[in-house]
Amino acid sequence: MDRRHSTIQRSPETILENWYRPVKLKTRKIRELPPPPEGSREFAIKFLEWLRARKSYSPNSLHRYLIGLRKIVSWLAIHGKSIEEMTYDDYIKMHSDLSEQKLPENVKLVLRYLYELTDDERYLKLYSKIRVKEKKARMVDVLNEEEVQRLIEACSKIDFELKVLVEIIYEI
Repeated sequence: MDRRHSTIQRSPETILENWYRPVKLKTRKIRELPPPPEGSREFAIKFLEWLRARKSYSPNSLHRYLIGLRKIVSWLAIHGKSIEEMTYDDYIKMHSDLSEQKLPENVKLVLRYLYELTDDERYLKLYSKIRVKEKKARMVDVLNEEEVQRLIEACSKIDFELKVLVEIIYEI
């Protein structure tokens, strides 16, 4: 899995500064998308303002959402469409071509923005058709009874209050 270093701070402004550069992809189908069409940067700026007003997203999240928007806008431009003209079929083809894990989330955010901007029901209908995979809950490692007893014994050697606390937590 290709992950970036989590401590690197990314700024959405860097995406806006480089908006009209070609879009690099990590897919086998398409290696690069052409730059987004003229005027799409203004849409991105308004979208960013809306995101900031809506919720306190981290700079890294805003950065990621703008990267996603740039890919969406560029892909649609190749197919002769603007973001306002996107259909469900376009979304399905885009998802297949781009193979982006976060694409549904990005598309849904853009559709919600367009709906709030225009009150056009078709954006809401398209929004409701797109499914975002829910994050799987992590399995919690549970101690078995023997491990709990060993933990309590170890705590009793250190501090009585710690032993009582562990017993309460594990209800023994």
